[in-house]
Amino acid sequence: MKYIRANYQEIYEILEKNNGIIESEYLKDIFYAFQIASGQEYFKSRTQAIIDYFNKNAFIIIKYQGRQVEIRTLNELEKCLQTFDSEFVLGILRKDV
Repeated sequence: MKYIRANYQEIYEILEKNNGIIESEYLKDIFYAFQIASGQEYFKSRTQAIIDYFNKNAFIIIKYQGRQVEIRTLNELEKCLQTFDSEFVLGILRKDV
């Protein structure tokens, strides 16, 4: 799968710097790109960074305004990401591997 390294690194570094915490606004931005054809590499790069961080650390917190969601399994991660796009499945990222 092709990734835009700068997009991947930015999200991965945010997760590392914040010990696995990421603002939901980043996810909204990522899924906006998912819905437009020109944003596919941006989407794939940033989403893969989240998955790679999760696979290494097995814990992510998504911060929303007024609450936060703790993610401890890939299934929970997928369900959380589906709040941004109900059709999203993690498996779509593996199609280009």
